Amino acid sequence: MPTYVYICDETGEEFEYIQGINSNAFEFWPEDVKGFDANKPKKVRRKIGTGIGVMLKGTGFYETDYVKKSGTPDKKD
Repeated sequence: MPTYVYICDETGEEFEYIQGINSNAFEFWPEDVKGFDANKPKKVRRKIGTGIGVMLKGTGFYETDYVKKSGTPDKKD
């Protein structure tokens, strides 16, 4: 599940929250996040461009992915 960053419209405070990709964005500061005040609800919005991480996996690069050094002959099998 992605981690989204939310920002408070009033104070500029930010927090991260792990939510399903199909979950609706919060409108107010959630109760289970540090900074929640039941006496003064804070309006929040989800920041654009967050929540998507890129994970690159693999063993490395192939020899053909690199630029050939000048003057070196091709390997023949």
